[in-house]
Amino acid sequence: MLGSRARTHEDVAHEFGLRVTREGLGDRELGRTLNLLRQAREEGDYAPIFTVSREEAAELVERARSFVSWAERTVELLASGRRVGGEGSEGG
Repeated sequence: MLGSRARTHEDVAHEFGLRVTREGLGDRELGRTLNLLRQAREEGDYAPIFTVSREEAAELVERARSFVSWAERTVELLASGRRVGGEGSEGG
């Protein structure tokens, strides 16, 4: 990601928080969302018992959808050569 070599899901979340916000591609809430979703996935995969309420599941799904929408828009903007985020630019 942006010149980085993350080796674990945790590394990806950490690098995302550092680089995406620093590059002006997104805000800190996106990093928090990625981290929350990663933690939920890990608990679901590795915890002996993992339960979430219907409301918690709905929130995770909504946050995942928002994150994917942001990612799709950002990739489209970057692929078009336009600057994303930062001062005086579109998006972010």
